[in-house]
Amino acid sequence: MLGSTIWHYIQNPEALKGLQDSFSILTQSRICPEVVVVSLLSPNGKQMNAELHWSYHFQNDHQLSYVATIVDVTSQMRSQRLLNKLSLVVEHAKELIMITDHKGVIEYVNPAFSAVSGYSSDEVIGSNPSILKSNAQDDSYYKEMWNTISAGDVWSGSMIDRRKDGSFYPVEGTITPILDRPGKISSFVSIQQDMTEKQEIQEQFIQAQKMEAIGTLVGGISHDFNNLLNGITGNSYLARIKSEEDIRILQHLDDIEMLTQRASETIRHLLTFARKGTVDMEDFALKSFLEEAYRLISIVADKQVNINFHLPEQDLLMHGNSTQLQQALLNLVNNACHAVKESSSSPEISVTLSPFKAEPWFKEKYKLESDHFARLSVKDNGYGIAVDKIEKIFKPFFTTKGVGTGTGLGLAMVASTVDAHHGALQVESELGRGSTFNIYLPAEEIVPIEQNENTMQPQCDAGCGVLLVDDQEFTLKSTSEALRMLGYRVLEAKNGKDAVELFSAHQNIIDIVVTDIQMPVKNGIDEAREIRAFNGDVPIVFITSQDRSEALSQIGEFDHHDLLNKPICPDKLSVKIQRLLGR
Repeated sequence: MLGSTIWHYIQNPEALKGLQDSFSILTQSRICPEVVVVSLLSPNGKQMNAELHWSYHFQNDHQLSYVATIVDVTSQMRSQRLLNKLSLVVEHAKELIMITDHKGVIEYVNPAFSAVSGYSSDEVIGSNPSILKSNAQDDSYYKEMWNTISAGDVWSGSMIDRRKDGSFYPVEGTITPILDRPGKISSFVSIQQDMTEKQEIQEQFIQAQKMEAIGTLVGGISHDFNNLLNGITGNSYLARIKSEEDIRILQHLDDIEMLTQRASETIRHLLTFARKGTVDMEDFALKSFLEEAYRLISIVADKQVNINFHLPEQDLLMHGNSTQLQQALLNLVNNACHAVKESSSSPEISVTLSPFKAEPWFKEKYKLESDHFARLSVKDNGYGIAVDKIEKIFKPFFTTKGVGTGTGLGLAMVASTVDAHHGALQVESELGRGSTFNIYLPAEEIVPIEQNENTMQPQCDAGCGVLLVDDQEFTLKSTSEALRMLGYRVLEAKNGKDAVELFSAHQNIIDIVVTDIQMPVKNGIDEAREIRAFNGDVPIVFITSQDRSEALSQIGEFDHHDLLNKPICPDKLSVKIQRLLGR
């Protein structure tokens, strides 16, 4: 290198210019410039990073000399670049990273930690991680953790931590001791993952499994349950006809039929709630709906609770399923009864119906399309609901009632019903002051409703022949007797096989077939196919005690037919028969 200039070894033009400029400053002002970092070629031809320090001194002959001290910083700069990369990785990581000293005092937290916990780095640095303690784990849990890491071992596990605002969040991760060269612990590094989203997905999966379990359970019992209710309905109908002169007996029979119908609709509602059923919608007046609901509530509600109904002067018309809404109202009133009985010396519940015009902000908040609504409010003076529980009360199986007094399904079914009717559900509550549940349902001012099939007369033309098919003897007998009292001629069959044989022998006197779908030996679908092979025009009324949507898919191949769900009202069955016969 002797005899050559330093400029010869500088490859980068910008670095070369910077070095020459600094040298000019030195020669002109005798001021040593700042350290210059340059890229040089080493004697062996390899690229190297160096720090160049300029200085000068006078020799014995007073001749001025300039000295350039070159320090190889290639490895240091490589380490610094790596350190910068690691720092960026930590800063941008989604995991929650915390570094403490050997005593557990926080020295660093990354932005993800601050975003999840709510604490800024300035708020936690110098503090102890115990500020995150939620008490969801007992002291022994933290003691075991500290003993593990103090011994130099890595701890891994999950826990519930507490945010700055007091809310809890689940985490899962590790705490690793960092050892210095003598082998002593110098610090701890905690790397955690926020499990909130994963936990929510897991909870949704569990909820889906619960819904499937409900659907399976209800689907399994609905056949037998509705068959029993059908026997009750048929016999109460016969008892009414034979007790026309005793008003008190007739009133009791009306109540039996109403409660039987509600029991059947409850099963249907559960099937719909578990996404195994369809909802039949129709127009109905809300004042009449509430008058009937009041009558039902007065029968089943606790007599010690004062229940008041408040109705508007003008009636409101809505399109929906009155039975589901009535069940939702019963659930709200039942919950209110529990609340007021346990906390109020003068328990009181108010049920109020009023028109409501939605403002744009209200529609946006609840994702509603309609402008006009009916607001159905259930207000009580009970013990109220804690703020942290309001968001949970509509989840299936969540209940604040004691063991054996609540299923956790009532409010979930209310929410499901409101959602099916494109409405909104609002809760106002204060501990010790009571609660108000507001249901908003799309509705308009009342308009005349056309007469429906339920108002038609059930009587038939004398001598109309019906082939009645059902494997349940009590249902077969009661329905057969009721039809005969209405003027029909009835042939009875206990299964599809017997029905086909009867139709083959007596088809000249059979005008219509009324058959259950679910039967042993031969089901109603196969029976109907064989009967239609004899007479392709004979009308058929299918009866089912299971899911209506499933039955509709089964009978889709047939024309000139209708479908009824058990329990069957003989009058309603007669109306279906008249319609199919065109009479």
